Amino acid sequence: MRPVTVRQQFKGETVGWTRSGEFENHATTGLTQWHHRRGVILMYGLLVGFACIIARLVYLQVIEHETYVAIAAKQQITSRPIKARRGGFLDRCGRPLCVSVPVKSVFVVPKKIRPDDVPSVSLLLSGLLDIDEQKLRNGILRNYDREFFWVKRRISDGEAAKVARLKLKFVNFRTEYRRAFPRGTVAPHLIGWVDVDQQGREGLERVYNSHLEGVDGWERLDCDNRRRPRLTERAEFEPAHHGNDVHLTIDAEVQRMVSEELDDTMAEWNPIAATVIVMEVESGKILALGNRPTFSPMHPETAHASHRLNRAVCACYEPGSVFKPFVMAGFLDAQLGRVDDRIFCENGLLRVRGRRLRDHHPYGWLTLAEVIEKSSNVGIAKVGLEMGPGRIFGIINVFGFGSSTASGLPGEVGGLVTPFTKWNHYTVTSVPMGQEIAVTPMQLVTAFNAIANGGVLLQPQVVARITDPDGNEVWRLSRPEVVRRVISVETARLLIDPMMRGVVERGTGTRADVGVYAKFGKTGTAQKPDPRGGYSHSRFVSSFLCGGPVADPKVTVLVLLDEPRRGSSHYGGTVAAPIAGRLVEKILRYLDAPREPAAVGHGL
Repeated sequence: MRPVTVRQQFKGETVGWTRSGEFENHATTGLTQWHHRRGVILMYGLLVGFACIIARLVYLQVIEHETYVAIAAKQQITSRPIKARRGGFLDRCGRPLCVSVPVKSVFVVPKKIRPDDVPSVSLLLSGLLDIDEQKLRNGILRNYDREFFWVKRRISDGEAAKVARLKLKFVNFRTEYRRAFPRGTVAPHLIGWVDVDQQGREGLERVYNSHLEGVDGWERLDCDNRRRPRLTERAEFEPAHHGNDVHLTIDAEVQRMVSEELDDTMAEWNPIAATVIVMEVESGKILALGNRPTFSPMHPETAHASHRLNRAVCACYEPGSVFKPFVMAGFLDAQLGRVDDRIFCENGLLRVRGRRLRDHHPYGWLTLAEVIEKSSNVGIAKVGLEMGPGRIFGIINVFGFGSSTASGLPGEVGGLVTPFTKWNHYTVTSVPMGQEIAVTPMQLVTAFNAIANGGVLLQPQVVARITDPDGNEVWRLSRPEVVRRVISVETARLLIDPMMRGVVERGTGTRADVGVYAKFGKTGTAQKPDPRGGYSHSRFVSSFLCGGPVADPKVTVLVLLDEPRRGSSHYGGTVAAPIAGRLVEKILRYLDAPREPAAVGHGL
């Protein structure tokens, strides 16, 4: 029988009994149900919580695993660069001319500096390192959230010691390199200079930058909670690969001679500029190259751009009479005359279609050799008229004028030669005298060297070989770079002796006749173009090409002075010839060349 429930309410509670006699208290039953529901809710809450934790773990350990590993590595591992040493420049004997030496550079960690401390830190460091305090303060504040900011690079040992004594946790050092010059500043226009990051900016530093710069290395070390590195088994290391060394054709001793002569020249004659080039006859190698004004490659920013200009390859000049042997070479090589043929020099005045050409002396009859020896304008003009424009233009191009010598020096220009279609009846007399044409000093000495070596034009060389840090050869200049034959051996010998030997021993270049070696050469005194038209009567380029010994030439030298402004003379024979003569004599002695007594000696 189904139980019957009887219910009655007493004081808000429902009580009752069943037909079976069982007493029922509904207050107790409701409480139990409430506890049950709460347990269910709690259980589901725990399940959801565990699910969230598991999801988060999956997210961290699986999805974002690499990200957090990287963050942890950044906090636990420090990486530091190992700077590669830039290769150096050595002379042809292996003597170092320019090397890189290690120095300290100081930096700060801005994020470790409290903002309130920035002014005092900036004031302290700027005082020790002699830098601008405001600039340093602004730099730190702009990089406040970073771990690196340069304070000063390549500081002295004394400055480094002062900073180290501060023992500031946010100040540290990094080893870098700077350029040093063991033999003093040698051929800066040739070698060039590097910027603060040791990248080549000018000269051979720029041309051979990829060989010189090397490859930086690195090291990774564990660090503690204060970011201090410590050695552990997890340390990794990649060594730096240092740069290659460039061995130049320059001879440090010859370069020293040139530098001393240039300094004396500037003091004596006060030109606005001067250039000297020394070339080895048989190879075309440049043994020395110097320019004035000059500059310090340690502080190139302090020099005017014109002082850093390599005038040997970047400046053009009308050569004047120093150009006459090249035109005479074409005349002789075309067999239009012989050295003892005579030309009437019109007593020093030649009229050509309304133009007057003058000599400094009223010469009458001169042999072709004497035309060069005495530097007769009238005589060489008549040679030009006999040759005609075609042959003159041809010999100009054969000797390389009008095009780069391919010396490998940056910024080299090819000079200026009037296009053949624009030549006129004046040009055939102007060019033989070294007018209406502009050449570089490198072109002049290269062409002159072709005469000295028997008629072969060689490409100038400034780099002999390249070696790696272990001394192994990477590249070598195996033989002279022949451009072409320009004149016959016989013509070359006649130009040397008697023609240009006579210049030194009897003609306009006797002041080069010093010492015991017989020399040959040619003077040049070129009027500079006047901006208003024509030529200046007060501004000159004085030059001298010289070689020796006559019997077996070893070296050729060009000395060029742009506007000598002191002294009583501006002639190449007076200003430039003595310098060239002394240099050739000193260099031949240094090279221990076989001695051939000069016909006339005036002492050295």
